[in-house]
Amino acid sequence: MSFDKLTVQFTREEVQNIQEALEEIDKILEPKMINLTPQEKRKMTGPGKKSQIWRNPILIYLEHFPELTPSFMDVQAYRDDIEALDILTGINAKIIMIKEMINDTSAQLRSDIYQQADCYRENVLNAAKMNVPGSTGVAKEIKKLFSTRGKKGRKKKEE
Repeated sequence: MSFDKLTVQFTREEVQNIQEALEEIDKILEPKMINLTPQEKRKMTGPGKKSQIWRNPILIYLEHFPELTPSFMDVQAYRDDIEALDILTGINAKIIMIKEMINDTSAQLRSDIYQQADCYRENVLNAAKMNVPGSTGVAKEIKKLFSTRGKKGRKKKEE
């Protein structure tokens, strides 16, 4: 889907509401969450996200065959961990969806802004070539702004 000159506007109240909602989410989650270092993550054991099909059957066995449960194992904590993981997985899915929408909209806005700025640049450069009064100084300044255009760090000099 192509968006030509996407327009996104937020009222002050909307921005404030978003910020307050994010602060509230942070206030709820922060005391319950941990922050692992890359080393700690590598040391952790366990299956990946997609290979957790065994967790619920194990819970059924724990409940139906309590005599096989190690005495040091807290079955309620196991239940609580499953519930917490399910809740966090649902929250994370929503956050991922929101993040994707923000990233996509931001990318389109960056593209629109660049296209509009480039259009103005071209117009000013053409005006300077035609000796339109007042355009030469603006063209020199704009040339400086656009002097490092191009993808992946390649420099592209203006004509």
